[in-house]
Amino acid sequence: MMTKKILTTLAAVLCCAMTTALLTACTTDNDEKLTPAGNSKIVGKWYSDVSGMTEALWNYGKTWSLTEYKSDGTGTIITYYTDEDGDAVGVKNDTFNYVAYSNGTISMTWKGEQAKKTHWSVNGNELTITAEGEEGHTLKRLDAEMEAKFDKWSKTDKEDLIEVPQPARYTVFVYGNAGGNMDAIIEAGFWGRTAEFLKDHDNVRVVCLYKYGKDTNSQVSEDGDIVWFELTDSTEPEKIREEGMQIMGLGQKAKELKICDPNTLRMFMEWSSLQCPAEEYIFAVWGHGSGFNPMSDAPGKYEVGENNTRGVIYDEWNQNEELDMYEFKQAIQASGIKKLNTIFFHNCMMGNIETLTEVKDMADYLVASAHILTSDGILLTEFVRGLQETDNTEAAIEQMFEKAKSGEGYEYSWPDQYKNDADGFGLPNGDYKMIRTRDFDAILSATKRLATRLMELYPTQQDAIDRATTSVYRFYPTDVSDPNPDSFVNNPFFDLADYAHLVASETNDDELKTIAHDIDMAFDQAFVWYEDVNWNQQHLDHYTLSVCLYNDFYYSFDYKSKGANILCNIFEGYEQSTFHKLTGWGNWLRTNQKTPWGNPMSGGGEPL
Repeated sequence: MMTKKILTTLAAVLCCAMTTALLTACTTDNDEKLTPAGNSKIVGKWYSDVSGMTEALWNYGKTWSLTEYKSDGTGTIITYYTDEDGDAVGVKNDTFNYVAYSNGTISMTWKGEQAKKTHWSVNGNELTITAEGEEGHTLKRLDAEMEAKFDKWSKTDKEDLIEVPQPARYTVFVYGNAGGNMDAIIEAGFWGRTAEFLKDHDNVRVVCLYKYGKDTNSQVSEDGDIVWFELTDSTEPEKIREEGMQIMGLGQKAKELKICDPNTLRMFMEWSSLQCPAEEYIFAVWGHGSGFNPMSDAPGKYEVGENNTRGVIYDEWNQNEELDMYEFKQAIQASGIKKLNTIFFHNCMMGNIETLTEVKDMADYLVASAHILTSDGILLTEFVRGLQETDNTEAAIEQMFEKAKSGEGYEYSWPDQYKNDADGFGLPNGDYKMIRTRDFDAILSATKRLATRLMELYPTQQDAIDRATTSVYRFYPTDVSDPNPDSFVNNPFFDLADYAHLVASETNDDELKTIAHDIDMAFDQAFVWYEDVNWNQQHLDHYTLSVCLYNDFYYSFDYKSKGANILCNIFEGYEQSTFHKLTGWGNWLRTNQKTPWGNPMSGGGEPL
């Protein structure tokens, strides 16, 4: 549990590959060991700035390692994580055995891992370790100034120092705010079910930061509470409020935390990784998602590190602010992580190509739904279980879908949960997919060709393209009885591949047919696993990603001059998106004259 000093540091933060990995080597039996006298070149204490090189994410201050090679062939590495004031907040201790050879190689035995070939050299007061094919890492012989710092850090009260453990294979960050029945769902549907699978802490660890909504139906927390804890097989739900900030007399300050503030997200990732470091990190968003909204999502509206109040996820405690994808990306970058293994969107409408393009370079995989997502926690629970049982991300998602579709051990299977979620728009459709981001650029390339060709053909094929525009599948249900179609501006999300095929069919254009085929191939390559749920007549056999579709009137309209409470007009926000910059899709929206209204949609038509 975090101490009051650590939590005070956290509050202050809100208001304002280890060296050892380089030291593994292999040698041949013919290499000559150094004599004790020769060994003295390497024997002694060496220090190094290893900021950004450890498994634990830490960017609030420097990370320093002290490596000691002893004359008996043993060694130690002590790593200190320091804050902006230079005080130690975390420590990690490691031991190893080593043999230095006269040919400049060094062999180290470490946590039972097999050694790799590594070279060493001493030049004055510097020891350079160079792994095969990698850039060398330099350590300096311990001097009086650094010795004093390490001595100071070693005397830090243990209660004020996080003991950083050995890294797990995966750490899953779960971050969110939802309110209503989703509070009870995360308690029973995710925490309650998932805890039993988390017995092997060397494999998968799960850390949660969750803010309860207003009028919560929680059995263990109160309105607006923030809970921050590691979920394990021994977690007692009634005690989760005692973890993190609540128990330390910071309850009100915790309630004032903005989930929509990227500083909060960054803080959660960095401090949690000190307690649960991992070889690979997965970030799961639990809450309400809304897809891309160009009138409120714009880069630069919220700078990480500043005390602004703009909004991630929907946070009903802070003027309904939302964390957009630019802010989400900023927070991940600020945390120091080079790349997440997976970003897992357990929220609605995030399978939107404008949204996902912003974060495609931040993770190896993206998991999302283009529809309103229905899940009682079964998806994230079974994904975590799959990681634990398969130790492979793609295998874990395959197992997740198998378990979710069968519903074994649950009241309802995942597809049947959509049947039980019918509203005024009828039975909803659904989808969920894992996307391999290294294949994402091919989708963007084909979409750029689609936008270009549509603009070329529109002067002569407007009627045909307009027919396609009013026939493409819409992911968000809309009241088509409304005589004023202005409401469609809020969620103008349509299936990209369906649109490509419809314009190709209506125009009978060979180039569009080729583009539609290439978009299909790009999606087939990028989608690792996917499942579609269809319960009504208006559906597609397979859903891809949503794309925004406006006509020029709405796209170019000056809402701001009419007094609308928005950050920017649609075209102003849209043309700052990475998706537009890579594809020119906004140019097509300026060209299109047809309002997509009365389209087939989720919940449309009679039940199947």
